[in-house]
Amino acid sequence: MGKYEIANARHGGAGRADLREMQGSDCSRRCQCGDGYCLLLWIFLTPFLAIGAAMLGAFVSTIAGRTEIQLRDREGIIFTGIGRLGRKRRFDLAEVGEVRVLDESWCDSDGDRRQRSSVVIETKSSKEIRFGSMLTEERKKFLAGALRKILGVL
Repeated sequence: MGKYEIANARHGGAGRADLREMQGSDCSRRCQCGDGYCLLLWIFLTPFLAIGAAMLGAFVSTIAGRTEIQLRDREGIIFTGIGRLGRKRRFDLAEVGEVRVLDESWCDSDGDRRQRSSVVIETKSSKEIRFGSMLTEERKKFLAGALRKILGVL
């Protein structure tokens, strides 16, 4: 009942009755495992599936993602994502106090030094909106300078 017999049946080597017997015998068997085993399997696999999906999303975001800033009447919108799928953060333009490029460095659990920079919009109420960490340094500086000039802040 292997692949050879099924392929042979398609090319006329076996009759239709033999093909029906093969389909009903091995292909339609159900797993004899209990429902508890299936539940345990899904509970165990869920974190691995979630981490894999997050890594795939980060990769696709690196390749095809975008960061977009819209300044409308009295509101600013920062969109980070891919196509229509992403995150929107809104802020009041009158509340913007400072725009800067922030460089952060820290040590991870292995003792390795890590560094990250992003564009930060700080409001007058001390709320920070960080974005653009995946942009190049040149684009971060340009974006921060353009926002400072348009918004008239330091």
